[in-house]
Amino acid sequence: MDFTTAQPSFASSPNKHKEMPSPDALLISLVTQLSDPDCRAASVARLAQHLGGKMLIVFIRDPEFGTLLPAPGFPQTLPGGRAWRAFLKSCSEAGKYQAELPYPNLNSLCKATGIAAADGSVLVLLGGEPYRARIGQVQLLLPLLAGVLRGEQTALIAEGQSMLARQAALQAQTLTETLDAARRDLQKAIQLRDQFLSIAAHELRTPLTALLGYLQVLQRRVAKEPDFNPRNLDTISAVTAQARRLNKLTGSLFDLARIQTGILNIEHRPVDLSRLVRQMVDEMRPTLEKHTAVLEELQDEVIIEGDEMRLEQALQNLLDNAVKYSPEGGDITIRLVSDEQFAHISVSDEGMGIPQDAIPKLFDRFYRASNINPRNISGMGIGLYLVNDIVVQHKGSIQVSSSETEKTTFTIHLPISPNTTKPLGDYPIAQAQERSEA
Repeated sequence: MDFTTAQPSFASSPNKHKEMPSPDALLISLVTQLSDPDCRAASVARLAQHLGGKMLIVFIRDPEFGTLLPAPGFPQTLPGGRAWRAFLKSCSEAGKYQAELPYPNLNSLCKATGIAAADGSVLVLLGGEPYRARIGQVQLLLPLLAGVLRGEQTALIAEGQSMLARQAALQAQTLTETLDAARRDLQKAIQLRDQFLSIAAHELRTPLTALLGYLQVLQRRVAKEPDFNPRNLDTISAVTAQARRLNKLTGSLFDLARIQTGILNIEHRPVDLSRLVRQMVDEMRPTLEKHTAVLEELQDEVIIEGDEMRLEQALQNLLDNAVKYSPEGGDITIRLVSDEQFAHISVSDEGMGIPQDAIPKLFDRFYRASNINPRNISGMGIGLYLVNDIVVQHKGSIQVSSSETEKTTFTIHLPISPNTTKPLGDYPIAQAQERSEA
């Protein structure tokens, strides 16, 4: 819609350079009444009539963006916003300005007379024929009125922000209570799970021990009967292997429950890591089919203070994982070296590798990397959690080096005590069943 060209009717006023008369008492009273929000609508109508118009709107500058906006208590949405913005800009530049603006809707044009005060506020008188003298007088009072309206606007903004802050505080409190309840429920669920795992592991140990005993007796009997079908012997061997696997898993669950309750004890005695590593590799070699155990470096008489059974359990887990996660075969490389402070045991494989984003979570309970297919490679994500706890209880650390395109190496660092003496004799390496019962 085309609006009429502005008419600078105030420019030709003969009183332009004369001293403006002081506002009369009635005008001051009417302007003062505008400062009361409760009777602002009636006060606006009376002041507009006194100035010769039908309606008026006061604009004050937004303190944050510097734009002119309707003051509180005046219409906040005006039709033809672009025309209004251009009009207000002209008022600010010229001090006084007249034009036709869309009001109260886009289809209605209304004569608008605008005056700007020194503080940047603008009063727009709509309709009628303005009284020039009174318009000039109200221009003197406009900064005072704008100051009151700005204070009201600041108070409204502060009240709104305060309300938002209260709402945010209530929402934060509700969220905190919800999270606390969820945490309590989660802790309860974890306790129930750990209790179930402990009970299940304890209840499974007795029948599994008996089953393994019967299978060993059966194997010895079969070995003495030359006419026994070899296929049946293979079946017994397969059942025995699965029973041992289940017994090992049960032992891991039992150790997990011990860790959670803080009763996984570590005995500190002199341990010859050289003898332990060599004996474990020798026992491992006959069981390998696709893999080759390579004892690449073995330093003699590396003595530490520790629990031989638990250290063997940790190392056995790393060796088992090296075989499990390299299904295509390859070398399993074991090294043992030491310096003045630490013994370093590393186990490397040529398997599938570990994604970089999975490495920080490898030692979490029940965690398995995303590149593992659970259908092809079984596991519960307990082994490395146990390994880490055993190593930490020996005041050591464990390090992982891997990627999905390179081999994986786990390195255990165990402190060497300078006063540790060599073990008096060879302690037998604990079997899987003994580890689970310890």
